[in-house]
Amino acid sequence: MPTAILPPAVRLQPQELVLATARQYLPARCWPLIGTIIVFLLPFFWLVALVSWRPWGWLLLGALFGVGLWWPTRWWIRWAKTRLVVTNQRVIDIDQRGIWDRVVSEAPLDRISDVHFSQRGLAGTLWHYGTVEYLILPGQTRIVSGQLKHPQIIAQKILTAMTATEPAGADETADWTAVTVASANDLLRLLERMRQQLGPAQFSRLVGKVDPGYWQYRIQRAKQRREQSGDGPPAA
Repeated sequence: MPTAILPPAVRLQPQELVLATARQYLPARCWPLIGTIIVFLLPFFWLVALVSWRPWGWLLLGALFGVGLWWPTRWWIRWAKTRLVVTNQRVIDIDQRGIWDRVVSEAPLDRISDVHFSQRGLAGTLWHYGTVEYLILPGQTRIVSGQLKHPQIIAQKILTAMTATEPAGADETADWTAVTVASANDLLRLLERMRQQLGPAQFSRLVGKVDPGYWQYRIQRAKQRREQSGDGPPAA
């Protein structure tokens, strides 16, 4: 996949490959244009009066046309340059907030502790667009990418890339078989020790390798929690 989808400040590493990219669903972003179209068409209704009212009529006419042209241009640049990019090493969130205002957030896959998606409202359900959220360690920084087409596919791409990444660090290969497990409580204590030493992200990756259905289970659980409790993200 060409690297032109990335801003000049973001460059791929030698062995880094783009696995998926997602833009905001275009129809969901069209509502702000309605007011702009009205402003752009207003001068045509008063064209004769404005032209005859010199020089203020000419100035007002130019201002209305200027706003009518500038706002759609800004809207298009924001939509065209805002996207979520998933590679085999990281997740890159590009948020184009204005013509010259851009925020880029990068998260290495081994520091992502949770990924979930949501689809809200009738429009989101019918047209299959919604939000993808993930947490970054340390500090549980929350990154939200909204109005993406097929958010469940993007979330699954991130989870698949996380499980495909090789374990980073010798602690993941520690010999846990030396620990005696005599009861369910011993097993729970062992798992808690592993989670504390490896961290939530690496621990989740290990569990996902043992149980292929683990990530799908987490997605479903996160969706159920959001439906029951509101907008708060589930605990890592």
